[in-house]
Amino acid sequence: MTAEEQTREEALSQLALRYFATRGPATIKDLAGWASLTVAEARAARESVSGLHDLEVAGRTYVVADTTPPAMGEVVVDLVQAYD
Repeated sequence: MTAEEQTREEALSQLALRYFATRGPATIKDLAGWASLTVAEARAARESVSGLHDLEVAGRTYVVADTTPPAMGEVVVDLVQAYD
């Protein structure tokens, strides 16, 4: 499916899934700030994705993606932006 064929809700769902899979655990506010969304939009996007679950830590709710760890010997590359 191309970007032109997606609805806004479908695009936000994909954004939420990719964000939490690559940057989680993170909060809804983290997603909202990173993607320039309202908290309501970020919350709706998170709720539309079934591959995510909430994790309560010290009174804060973090969203975590259900990911499978890489198999032994599998090459893993993490691209992380450098901060000064």
